[in-house]
Amino acid sequence: MISTATSDVRILLVDDQVVFRRVARVLISQIPGFELVGEAESAEGAITLADSLDPSVVLMDVHLPGGMNGAEATRLITSSQPGTVVILISNTPAHELPPEAGRCGAAAFVAKEDLAPESLEEVCRRALAGRPGV
Repeated sequence: MISTATSDVRILLVDDQVVFRRVARVLISQIPGFELVGEAESAEGAITLADSLDPSVVLMDVHLPGGMNGAEATRLITSSQPGTVVILISNTPAHELPPEAGRCGAAAFVAKEDLAPESLEEVCRRALAGRPGV
């Protein structure tokens, strides 16, 4: 369930896999101060929701269905909303990602298999503090 309580880190989750979104919802709910404000299953949906929800962080899958991938959506979101941090996520190892993933404006990349409450909190807080990585 998407929370409406006030928090210091507002998350927009973008992934076309329903099962992964379910798991990510649970992870986010376990981090104090983090709030899931919305979910999208496409790049186009992510852009629309990022504009209307004003999240602090967008967790963006690199590989999304349709005409636009996560890297392109990231480029558009970060250029129109410079205060929003985008963290790319994928099942694909970093060295196998498309080249545009490395130059789209994302603050960090995290493999889906490495996501846990502690690692998600750390990468989000580092990115928000202007110290990208992972």
